[in-house]
Amino acid sequence: MTILKVGKLKSEYIEIESEFVKRLRPFANLEIKTFKESALLSKSIPKDAFVIVLDTGGKQFSSEEFSKIISKEKDFGSGHIVFVIGGPYGLNEALPSNLKLSFSRMTFTHQYAYIILLEQIYRAFTILIGKNYHH
Repeated sequence: MTILKVGKLKSEYIEIESEFVKRLRPFANLEIKTFKESALLSKSIPKDAFVIVLDTGGKQFSSEEFSKIISKEKDFGSGHIVFVIGGPYGLNEALPSNLKLSFSRMTFTHQYAYIILLEQIYRAFTILIGKNYHH
């Protein structure tokens, strides 16, 4: 599982990021790559990956539905899921994607969207194993 994102994380988010990366270790081999600009992202997407682009115009899912997408792609798809998050101005190119995902009709900063994504990936795995995190 890979997260490709544009822009450096502000210091106030680093502790939260570290906590979720630590929590995700038992579930996924997570690789996080940061780029200065979105034009460089596409070169890091493996050809066989299931690509999920965060986009305000994307489809919204419940946490349970999102966990099923993770499970299906992990177990029956290519096994490699790549999440893509643009910078403050979004993605400046049309990246090929299998799914466009939106957390809300509201707009979030790219940094906050990244933290929400980490939390939702963790929540998805806890749903899949029946851990008492998701209520």
